[in-house]
Amino acid sequence: MRYAFAAWFLALGFTAAAAQSPVAPPVATKVAALSLIGDRLLVVGSTISTGSRIDKNAKTILPLATDEIDVATVLAFEKRANAVRPQLEVVLLRAKDPSIHQLQDDVVAGKRDFRELLSAVAPLARRAGATHLVLFAKSRGETKIDMGDGSIGTGYVDGVGFYVDRWLRKQQTHEGEAEVGILAPFAYFKAVVVDLDGLKIIGEEISHQAKALYPAANVREARDPWDYLSATEKVAALKTLSDQGVDRIAAKVLGRF
Repeated sequence: MRYAFAAWFLALGFTAAAAQSPVAPPVATKVAALSLIGDRLLVVGSTISTGSRIDKNAKTILPLATDEIDVATVLAFEKRANAVRPQLEVVLLRAKDPSIHQLQDDVVAGKRDFRELLSAVAPLARRAGATHLVLFAKSRGETKIDMGDGSIGTGYVDGVGFYVDRWLRKQQTHEGEAEVGILAPFAYFKAVVVDLDGLKIIGEEISHQAKALYPAANVREARDPWDYLSATEKVAALKTLSDQGVDRIAAKVLGRF
């Protein structure tokens, strides 16, 4: 019987000790937001299509000396997060290393794996004390330019840039109709939600937007659609699209936490 009581007291003591052991508080969620969509412009010139799905568009890469578009993208996300989840801590990141942007372009081209890109940017988020990362990365998709009453476009685009249709189209004006080309800014990106503990992808939301712009009356004499907007106006148009894209997907992204 003594042994039975001793065993009972030992068990009781062990249980009490276990109950008194300090329990580590749960780690608060801290989200790092990083955009890699705005390091360059992709300028696509349309060609006459014969029905083939082969992308024959003329493409030009124009490096951007400013990171305004990336900054605008993460700021738009932070604003939306503050409105929807005010208790969620969000830290904004920048990636200045050109090798990270080159790696992303290789991923879009199918030459590298997306996890390699995550491994390259994860240290930035971890140094900021983040538990999660929302990475805005370039996404490739079919060109679909919103014309208001339908869509046009051939081939594929990714990231941010402009689709230029130099073939004449009709635009209603106060004087009747004018024959003009089309300049269409586009923002094709995805928001990838990553748990930094093990680099686990826990969600992905895609935003593909492109909208045709016609020339204003004061630039209607422009010979080429590329000249419809000034350099400053081009960046502003792309920032507007990225803001709209973030706004469309932010609620679903925030629902992953």
